[in-house]
Amino acid sequence: GGVPSIDDSFNTTGGPTDDGTGIFTVTWDRDFANSSYGIGGCPDANAAVSINSAQVGSCQFQVSDMAGTPIDVGCRVIVIGKQ
Repeated sequence: GGVPSIDDSFNTTGGPTDDGTGIFTVTWDRDFANSSYGIGGCPDANAAVSINSAQVGSCQFQVSDMAGTPIDVGCRVIVIGKQ
């Protein structure tokens, strides 16, 4: 649990929105040209990062354990694309 936060934040508008256990949304300061940007994640546990929705101005991520159950753990995410 706890409140999600961003450790470093190039092109984000602040901390992620907590959308439920293991689910959060990050909003971009400067929108991407389209929603076809590359996303990678590295959770702090034996878990996986998946994308629930990618928009030009935000992206919703989900962190899940190996059984697919959303879990609250730290996670590093990088997003690369045309702006």
